[in-house]
Amino acid sequence: MKIAAPSVPFSHFSRIYFIGIGGMVMSGLAELLQYWGKDVSGSERAANARTEYLVRLGIRCSIGETPNGISPSADCVVVSPRMSAHHPELVRARMWGLPLLTPAQLLGVLSRRQATIAVAGCHGKTTVGAYLGSVCERTGLDPSVVLRTPVEVWGRNVRCGRGDYLIIEADENEKRFLSLDPRIGVITNIEMDHLDYFGDLDALVRAYRQFAQRVCAHGTLIANRDDLLVLRALKGVKGDVIWFGKEEGAEVRALNARVQGGKTTFLLHIKRHDEDVAFDLAVPGQHQVMNALAVAAVCHHLKIPLTLAQDVFASYHGGERHVEVMGSVHGVTVIDDAADHPSEITSILGAIRGQYPGRAVWCVFQPYLINRAAYLAKEYAASFTYADRVGILPVVPGIGEKGEHAAAASASLAQLAAQYHTNVSAVSSGDALAQALSDMPHNAILVTLGADAVREHAVRFLQQKTA
Repeated sequence: MKIAAPSVPFSHFSRIYFIGIGGMVMSGLAELLQYWGKDVSGSERAANARTEYLVRLGIRCSIGETPNGISPSADCVVVSPRMSAHHPELVRARMWGLPLLTPAQLLGVLSRRQATIAVAGCHGKTTVGAYLGSVCERTGLDPSVVLRTPVEVWGRNVRCGRGDYLIIEADENEKRFLSLDPRIGVITNIEMDHLDYFGDLDALVRAYRQFAQRVCAHGTLIANRDDLLVLRALKGVKGDVIWFGKEEGAEVRALNARVQGGKTTFLLHIKRHDEDVAFDLAVPGQHQVMNALAVAAVCHHLKIPLTLAQDVFASYHGGERHVEVMGSVHGVTVIDDAADHPSEITSILGAIRGQYPGRAVWCVFQPYLINRAAYLAKEYAASFTYADRVGILPVVPGIGEKGEHAAAASASLAQLAAQYHTNVSAVSSGDALAQALSDMPHNAILVTLGADAVREHAVRFLQQKTA
């Protein structure tokens, strides 16, 4: 569903209606706009924890398949990408001629109103955004933050502030980040993804180039110099670019990065600075070093004391579905993470292996999108190196994909992964998974990865073992 963004100034938006208000980003935007004094309401097909929270804030939520909360007096209607073009409220909004926005377009409007820091990249967006929000909060800048995942520091995916800064994730899918005009843009990395939309890697790289050009037209870009695709995207881009990385040539650089005992440490070296600064991260993994470098580069640019970043790094333990320790039972520690890209899977499993030496690591993976599982099949197959045993659940199909193909897609992936791993299998159902996990050794680590639905299997395992 395509929506042409209206040219109405944000100051003219007083009454804002959200169709699909129960989504993660939609609910966060609704909460933020209400905090800023807007009259916010919306609808959702079924009540969930987010709509219940919004109601407690005083935001009206119409629930049901045929909601009737929208009014012709609305100044703007924000429409979730989940909604069909035939949704009854969307049909009415079009009939009344109301201005329509997608969440990405609304973020674009806000990015031109606030001093916006937009974090782009295949991985690390939520972590970097949470780090930046926490640092700016401790600096006294009172930022607003909208993320795609709840984080520990605020207990949800949004922080409402009165300051000038807005920190957001810049979504590359469907080129949504090209709606944004941030003052500072961050590119953490680029990897092959979303080929169902882009078609090939070249098109994805070109989209990042466009994002970089938008940022550099009037702002500063913070970019990963160690990433070859980032270098390719930024080749010839003119403007203010601050490079970070571990290799020579980066202005903001990590030295002696080490992961040991669940901690990650490194020395931060900034060109033309007299002394290196020691950093300790509370979360494990070499990929976390790159996330921290991106944040340090922003702090360097904004002249924020690095001691504040040190404090945040040492105390930040992640967010929901970000190496989240769900609990322990009968000696088994259960960890859940949203990693659903091959390089993420390898990084997460490697970090967990390093954090829990000597313990068996069992991984349960549920891919998202049948099409995506197919074009990343070889990369997925080789990504489970650090796991002792792997179970692959049926793929969660996307919109327009046939669910009856989900199990076959996972079976095909498991068969390919068996070429790289000696103990991997397709698991057809939750009951079959429970049976497969029944002989898990004492003191093992159970890691659930991938689509949101896999988290329920982690919850179920803990409940069954404690019953």
